[in-house]
This record gives sequence, C-alpha cells and structure tokens, in this order.
Amino acid sequence: MASNGSFIREVALSVIERHSLSLQAEKRHILGDIKEAKRSRQRREKLLRLAREKGFQFCLEQLSRPGMTLERSPYYGVFVEYDRRTTLEHQALLEERLRNIRRDIRQARSASPEPVEANLRGLLDETELTSKKPPEVQWTVENVELEGVWIGDLEVNLALDEFRVEVWNRSVDTDDKGGYQHPHVSSEGAICWGDNETAAQAYHRAGDFLALKDLIGNLLHTYNSRSPYINLDDWVNGMGESCYECGERYSEDDLVWAEDVEGSLCESCRSYCQRCEQYVSYQHYDRDFDACQYCVEDHAIECGGCGEKHWEDDLETVEIAWFDQPSAVLVCKDCLAKFQEQEESNEDLDDTARLLASAMDGAANGQRSLFDGPLAA
Repeated sequence: MASNGSFIREVALSVIERHSLSLQAEKRHILGDIKEAKRSRQRREKLLRLAREKGFQFCLEQLSRPGMTLERSPYYGVFVEYDRRTTLEHQALLEERLRNIRRDIRQARSASPEPVEANLRGLLDETELTSKKPPEVQWTVENVELEGVWIGDLEVNLALDEFRVEVWNRSVDTDDKGGYQHPHVSSEGAICWGDNETAAQAYHRAGDFLALKDLIGNLLHTYNSRSPYINLDDWVNGMGESCYECGERYSEDDLVWAEDVEGSLCESCRSYCQRCEQYVSYQHYDRDFDACQYCVEDHAIECGGCGEKHWEDDLETVEIAWFDQPSAVLVCKDCLAKFQEQEESNEDLDDTARLLASAMDGAANGQRSLFDGPLAA
C-alpha cells in the first residue's frame, strides 16, 4: 500500500508540474499573438496615414472599414483583405485570455496534490495499472452497441504522463473493416474526438482522469453518421479486401490475385502480360515491351548489331567472320537488312577485284585489257 501511495503521489506531482508547464507555454503563445496583433494594427494605421497623405480615396474608403488591410501577392498584386488581428475585438479577446491564463498559473503554483491523488485512487479502483514507468492504465468498455449494431468489447489504454489514448477491439476481427476498431476509432487505435478534444486535453492536464474516462465511455457509446471512419453498414457487411499496392478496399470481384506480389490488385494497380498470361503489379510491367519484366528478363536479349533488346524469337542468325573464324550472331530485322546490304556490296567488290586482277595479269603477258584504248586502225 505504501508503495502504491508513493506512486500516486509521484504521478500527482508530475501532473501538477506538467499542467504548470503547459500553462506557461500557452501564456507565451498568447503573448506572441498579442505582439503579432499589435504589429498588424500598427501596419494598418500606417497604411491609413499614407492613404490620407497621398489622397488615395479608394484605399482610404476600404481601409476605414474595421479589420480591413492591404496585402500584396505575386499573383494578384495589391488587394484588400480582412485581418481579424487588426480589430479591437481580437485584441480584447487576447487580453482576456492572458488574464485567465495568469490566474490559472497562480492557482497551479499553489495547487495541492491531494485532489489529483484522490482522482488517481478512484481511477485505479476502476482500472488496471499496466505500467508504472511510464504510468498507464487499462480498462474495458464491454458490449458496445450502436443503433442495434454490436461493436464488441473495447480495451482502452490511457497514458497518465502524456495525452495518449488508444482503443482496441478485442471481440471482432477488424480486417474486413479497414482495421477500424470502432466507427469512430482509427486503425491505429486513435479516437476521433470531434468537438470534445479540447475538453479531453483539459481533463488530462488537470489530472481529472475520472472525467476523461467517462468522456471516453460516452464517445464509444455514441455514433455520428456524418463523420465515421466506417459506417455501420460497412461494419456489418465488411469493406472488402485491400489492394496490395494502393491500400484501397474493393469488393472481391474488383480484385485479381497476382503471384509477383503475392497479393490482390485493383484494376488501376495491375497489368496483364499477354506472353505469360498473368496479371502483375503495374510496377513490374515494361511498357516498352508491353509485357511483364519477368518475361523481358527471360525472353529478351540484345541484338548483336545495335545492342538493343528484342524478343529472342524476333531475332535472326547470321554468320560473320570473327578473327578468320565463322561465328553465329543474333541480329534484329533492321540490322539483318543492313548486314545483307553489306554482303551484296562485298560480293560486288570481290567481282571487281577479280576483274582487275585478271586485267593486270593480261597486261603483264602483253595482252590487251579492257582498260587499253581503242584498237589502232
């Protein structure tokens, strides 16, 4: 009991200290807003003065309206805009917030830990302490039902040293529900607080954990059809399976299994390879070959002429001399045509060379050649 009492005192003092620090941070934020509002008002007053001095009647009329000021944009040039920071109402609101925060700081400095300790004892009576460092408690909101739809038993984990709440569904397999633990709880276990977030954070800062626990329970028993993560119809019927690539959920008919990713793919994330007759992820599809990368890797090779890749069954074999040795080379159709043209050219050169050689031999033997002039008369 003594150990538990010292733990409660330690947490209570920590709550008070954290509350005081958060109030100081809020005070600095308000002072910054007041300073910014003062600069905005001074700028507006300067613009008004210049408009009067220069006789800019239109600007003067616009700036005379409460809260209106001039702004400059690289796209729209100078234009008139409402800036609430320049209004007296905004300044009065900031000054009121500053007075309130200073009052709260004074109260926090003189606060006794006893109310927080009492609240913690009540909380520990209703929950299970799952960790002392960091301090965390856990409880179960049982048999949650929303508008006749059974949601299940919800496990709530609350951190006492920071504002962190996680909710996990311990009764229902949520895979076909997008992983959502509750219509208003994300797949990461985060509650959608809506308009209650400010109140929830205030309860936590002040160490009023019992009030926060009640608020959480009320939220989990409430359904707002305008802003759920998942509506009740999808909760009952399921949201379908998620696409491996994009993560969006689709009905079973809209998905196709792909071996390359070992997952289901939607129409936007898959491509069909005609060569292997398989669906693959769009990331594994080669648009140049209009086939999957696996078929390209297995059945496309480089042309021995141009070096570009082609389907192996589109290449032709040609014989070339390589270091006076015949060698078979696979070439594409374009390179084959060039090779054949070269072969024909080489044959013509060979015929000419033989003719020249014959003429030279005849000349050496005193015979006329085709290159001698016309016969003498």
